Amino acid sequence: GTLHSISITNSESSNPCYLKLKITSGTVTVGTTQPDLMFHLTAGKSTQIDFPAGLAFNQLSYWVTVAAAHTDNTDPGTIVASFLCS
Repeated sequence: GTLHSISITNSESSNPCYLKLKITSGTVTVGTTQPDLMFHLTAGKSTQIDFPAGLAFNQLSYWVTVAAAHTDNTDPGTIVASFLCS
């Protein structure tokens, strides 16, 4: 597939967090899997991430954690995400 954009809202007013994406095939285990891409999400804000040329993927998995470390598995609270793919 091809990922064109991500719209994501971090509803937690005091905690920034990290969106982590795995775009290659394989099993994902939060707290163990090394993400292919990572994006910082500001506390209490909506973020639009665009890929103008599209981002090819074999398998698209995502998760959100409080810390940037791939070993983190802390639930950040309320996150709302929308992915535009073809």
